[in-house]
Amino acid sequence: SVFSIIKKESIRVNTEARNKNSARRIITITLVFSLGYAVLRYHVLGPVPWKDFPFFILNKGIALASYILIALNFTLGPLKNLGINVPSS
Repeated sequence: SVFSIIKKESIRVNTEARNKNSARRIITITLVFSLGYAVLRYHVLGPVPWKDFPFFILNKGIALASYILIALNFTLGPLKNLGINVPSS
């Protein structure tokens, strides 16, 4: 009936919303980690002055986060296709 279709659709929408939230959380954590690492490596322990933060350090942090996310994408995707249990959220 109409009510069962509406209920199934609301369950599907809720599941999609949870998956989007988990992706947002993974991206945010990776970006914060990468920016923190770049600041620690290049400013605190390295010779780069703070005036270079906007371009140099943000570039390093975003590049590292991109590399990590692409590596996760290309490792977790094939593992799931091979039948290995990969958490979806």
